[in-house]
Amino acid sequence: MVGPTAEATLGGVEGQAFAEYLDLHRWPCGPEGKQINVGSDCSGLDSTMVALDRLGLSNRVTLEFCSDIAPDCRKFLCAVHKPIRLYNGVEKRGFADRKLDLYTAGFPCQPWSSEGKGEGRQDKLGRGKVFDHISRYIDRAQPTVFCLENVSALTHSQHKDAFNAILETLRKSGLYFVTWRVLNSSDFGLPQSRHRLFIVGLLRAKMNPIFTGFPWPKPRSRMPLPLERFLCGGKGILKRTWPKKSVIAKQIKNAEARIRAAGGDPSKKCTQWMQILAVGLQT
Repeated sequence: MVGPTAEATLGGVEGQAFAEYLDLHRWPCGPEGKQINVGSDCSGLDSTMVALDRLGLSNRVTLEFCSDIAPDCRKFLCAVHKPIRLYNGVEKRGFADRKLDLYTAGFPCQPWSSEGKGEGRQDKLGRGKVFDHISRYIDRAQPTVFCLENVSALTHSQHKDAFNAILETLRKSGLYFVTWRVLNSSDFGLPQSRHRLFIVGLLRAKMNPIFTGFPWPKPRSRMPLPLERFLCGGKGILKRTWPKKSVIAKQIKNAEARIRAAGGDPSKKCTQWMQILAVGLQT
């Protein structure tokens, strides 16, 4: 175990720690109000539920369903988030009886990632076509809001046609106002530079007539919260050796090289790390 740094003595991260990174006044919501019905596909650990909890909405949320092909993820979802229905894959999921207020999906990134083979729709494992199940659900179930997530590489020139086709599919019915952005997690308080694509759709029939555009969050100039506060309850970090050929080992090696090239010392904890790595490691 590595001893705690000065920042780690502040303890683990609680919701209020992000107050300086969020314009909470832009989101007029709180613990009181109507029930919010949520569903997710390709759920992973379902960070959507964590975000809703951080906004103080957990008491109002009903998680109608989740789906994921990974057994460990399903065990986590069942134990922590307790969805009403849990499916072992998006293709096994039917259509929820209750209309959703929010539908989220982080469809597979491997076909589009710069760390993958770049096979896109032709991915040999069929992962490039999982989006078809997601768009079919949106078209038939018509959730009030949907939010889809993937790697930023999906917007790059290599996958330009596929990305435009995805947007066209989501917009063709005319039922939704659809917008997208690439956001970096380190701009919003998290100690990781992680560029991700978010596609948001709002059901026009439910939109305010004076609506002028989706209020995308604006990046902050503040340094992210220290990593130690997210691990081991804010008491430090565990030593771990990653397989030499793993993606994360490659990223760590590249990060250390960039720190040394800038005159830094990767073995020392300092704010210089985040300053040097501010441009991020994109996957």
